[in-house]
Formats: sequence, C-alpha cells, structure tokens
Amino acid sequence: DEAAGRVPGVVELSGTLVDEIADIIGKRNRDRGVRVAVESENTIIVELTAVLEYGVYIPEVCGKLQLEVRRSIEELTGKRVQAVNISVQSIRRPAKDSAGGM
Repeated sequence: DEAAGRVPGVVELSGTLVDEIADIIGKRNRDRGVRVAVESENTIIVELTAVLEYGVYIPEVCGKLQLEVRRSIEELTGKRVQAVNISVQSIRRPAKDSAGGM
C-alpha cells in the first residue's frame, strides 16, 4: 500500500470478498487488494486490485503503479518480480467540497 501511495491517481488498493469475510470474522488482511504468488525460488507474480481517481489516464497510472510495486518488492525481497497484474475495480471522484456545484 505504501508503493501505491507514491503513485498519483491511485486512491487505494481495494479489498476483495475474501478481505471482507476476513474483516467480519476478525482476521484482518493488512495488504488489502494484493495477492502474491511465488512462481519459483526467486520469481514472484503480484496481483493488485486498485481504485483509481476519476479523470486519470488509466494506462499511465497503472504503468507507474506496476513499476513502483515491482521496485519496492525487488528491493525488499531480492527476488525478481515476473509480473505485476492490475485490475481496476472502480473509479472514484476525488473528495472535495461538494458545495462547488457541477
């Protein structure tokens, strides 16, 4: 989630049904919307579910998010990230003063 916070246009990495169930039974998942599969001893595949800000250019934001997540994981683990797959779950308008009108 820290890597996602460094990419403008990413609102959050969102949870899935599994995360919601974990919340209900009290087993909170700290890395909501993130799945990691270890393909081999030194290779990782990352699956992200993201919520993006309304109006951003989705391919650009997802590309930046992929690079930032790849860099962070490789620095932390020393393992090679084979892929960072991103699913955009939804688009959210920025939280601003609603009295401004449309």
